[in-house]
Amino acid sequence: MMPLHMEYVKPGGLAEAVSLLRQDDACALAGGTDVVVQMREGKLRPRLVVDIKGLAELQGITGQSGGVWVGALVTMAEIVKSPLLQAYRAVVQGAGCMGCCEIRHRATIGGNVGNASPSGDAAVPLLVFHPQVVIHGPGGQRHLPLANFFRGAGKTVLQPGELIKGFLLPPPPAFSLYMRHTRVKGMDLAGVSLAAAIDRQGQVTVSMGAVAPTPTRFPQVEELLSGRPLSWEVIAQAAEVLSAAITPRATSLRATPAYKKEMAKVFLHTALSRALEEGFGQ
Repeated sequence: MMPLHMEYVKPGGLAEAVSLLRQDDACALAGGTDVVVQMREGKLRPRLVVDIKGLAELQGITGQSGGVWVGALVTMAEIVKSPLLQAYRAVVQGAGCMGCCEIRHRATIGGNVGNASPSGDAAVPLLVFHPQVVIHGPGGQRHLPLANFFRGAGKTVLQPGELIKGFLLPPPPAFSLYMRHTRVKGMDLAGVSLAAAIDRQGQVTVSMGAVAPTPTRFPQVEELLSGRPLSWEVIAQAAEVLSAAITPRATSLRATPAYKKEMAKVFLHTALSRALEEGFGQ
């Protein structure tokens, strides 16, 4: 049920948006694909909805210092089509499998990350690229590694008045891949997902979704795989370490913990096999 008493404001600029979001029970509205659903279900009851969709400072995809700037209001459809982001394949794959065509033209990367779902199809692949989250608030602008942004399911470091301005991605790795498993095709959320990347120095990064309270990287697996040729023996060992490291909740609706642990091994083996097929990790 939608809130009975709610004020809606569309600010004219970033400073006004920050001022409005400092108020008690204020909520930012970007694409609305998460916020509106939560309001209808009664999980979110804001007194003030601040529509940030029109803020120019939060839009656009541009090259920057060998990497890419992605504004928080960039949609999943824009990510899929962007020439600048094709080298970040895992992010494009995550954006391309989110929801349906209509949702991808509404859902934003900032909204997906800010929603802090453990299975976010933008957040999980973003992690393997070591991006910086650019946060704007009453105290100005600050940068934070995405790995330090999440505080739990639905919880982030954002303080009253703060919002995600965008993401700074460093130069792309040599290889990346994103995979997920759902109960059905189409719009179902990920029951378990994995992203992997290998940079030009042979450093491997691995993240998973829906296996912990937040999208999560696994340093112990990365350390085992990095800086050495990828053999089937090493991959098998890393898969076992990853399976043991994940902590899926017993009450998961889309897959059992045992299934997720097996899929962690399958996904990692598949991702690194693909890397070897494409000439990376040797």
